[in-house]
Amino acid sequence: MRVRILSPATPAGSEVFNNYGPKPNAELILGYGFALPNNPDDTLVLKLSGAAERREIGRDGRNVDAVWEDICTAMGVEDEDEETRLGIQYDAVKMLGDMLRGRLEALPILPEQPTPGVRGDVLDMLRHYVDGQRDVVRDAIQWAEEKAIGLERLGGDIGFDLRAEFEGDERDVQDDDEDGE
Repeated sequence: MRVRILSPATPAGSEVFNNYGPKPNAELILGYGFALPNNPDDTLVLKLSGAAERREIGRDGRNVDAVWEDICTAMGVEDEDEETRLGIQYDAVKMLGDMLRGRLEALPILPEQPTPGVRGDVLDMLRHYVDGQRDVVRDAIQWAEEKAIGLERLGGDIGFDLRAEFEGDERDVQDDDEDGE
């Protein structure tokens, strides 16, 4: 391979590095054939049914608020009174948490050792990818749990117990299911 360097400060025969820029492991695997352990740029793409666009969430709960806002918008939160709006926002964050927990459970558990037909370096690359996805989802779940607590506090400030209201809905559904209705 021949590479032409335009900088006079690089002597002939020197090692040259390429910076791929901030990319999640999914893009590194597909575009370049490798993955990084603990990649700070790992993301997970979420597309809600009926939402206008896909959302990419990242580590530390980055952009999870946009997904939550999409859910709130789909549930019609804008034109409601404060108590109803808080209830919808709380339902939306609980729904988001449930969706994320389902996504976490769906991630594969990879074998510790290479299996026949799978090279060790490929297994390591897949492990970096899946571990990154798991970290992103866990961070998003933590964001949802913290948001729910914040909404519960806001509800408490206006005398509205969101937790009791939400758990009451769950009991009603469970009772209906037990009655076969």
